[in-house]
Amino acid sequence: MYQAADPYEVSDFEEGCREGPDETLQLALHSQAKNLCWNCIITLKLAQSIQNARSTDPQKWSLPDVMEKYILTLVINQVSEAQRAYLLAEAKIIKGEDSKIRHETEDEVQACIHSYYHGSQDNPGRWKKVEG
Repeated sequence: MYQAADPYEVSDFEEGCREGPDETLQLALHSQAKNLCWNCIITLKLAQSIQNARSTDPQKWSLPDVMEKYILTLVINQVSEAQRAYLLAEAKIIKGEDSKIRHETEDEVQACIHSYYHGSQDNPGRWKKVEG
């Protein structure tokens, strides 16, 4: 299972109290992590790494040349999708049928993830939107 960056370390970095992300490139995926400098640094490093790997490959991965900004945009989109998936996999606090407050069960979390990606009667799902 992916281990996201520690929210306290990220918060300390954002407040200027510690160094930024190390070479493990652990993304900040918690619910308040959108638009953090922490993730910006990681996405830039990933985009540069991809660009460098492509430029050293004599066949350029058999892809046309693209601007670094294009690769960065693709990486940012993947990070956003990773955050969405990470948050879906966290058990939410819900009101049960007996009106008691509880955490979602593992089965309920899996059903939520399945519904998001594969859809349901009311929702076409993430993958069906991409395919269709």
